[in-house]
Amino acid sequence: VGLTELVRRTGSGATIDALTVRENDVLALIARGLSNAAICDELHLSIKTVEPVVSSIFAKLGLPTDSASNRRVLAAVMYVRAADRQVT
Repeated sequence: VGLTELVRRTGSGATIDALTVRENDVLALIARGLSNAAICDELHLSIKTVEPVVSSIFAKLGLPTDSASNRRVLAAVMYVRAADRQVT
């Protein structure tokens, strides 16, 4: 299954618009390829603050917890697609 198909299947109507401002900030950093630890450094937050935000992003975007997919990559693709739609 290609990445596009996987995003289509897992997104199931989920939208970036459902995210809070903090979740959007964290998702933008995920899309840049930052780890949770790097996100903590960038936003001056503790890991105990960032990890629940990341989990909330995955839940709101309807991303699965199975080992067959990488939720960080899927979330980043959804973020980039949403940004592309806003530009056009």
